[in-house]
Amino acid sequence: MNNIEQLQKDFIWLNEPSVIDNTFSPRNESMIGFLSRSTVDAAKNSREFLRYNILFLPKHYQREFCKRFENNWHSSLFELIVYRML
Repeated sequence: MNNIEQLQKDFIWLNEPSVIDNTFSPRNESMIGFLSRSTVDAAKNSREFLRYNILFLPKHYQREFCKRFENNWHSSLFELIVYRML
């Protein structure tokens, strides 16, 4: 098991849904709600992208940053991408 796999095992966020739901998000659903519920490829790929990139944040900040996504989706995603690019 490599370091990334171990980190992913230690910190789980946005688990894979236990029930198959191949529907997309209605307009009134939050992005976190959609990602937590849907099993379409776009949701699966987004969960994988977010979980992988969150691992590169300082460990003490990961959980707090994940909570920010619930209320500030766009700015949190932007910050995560910028952090990874720098």
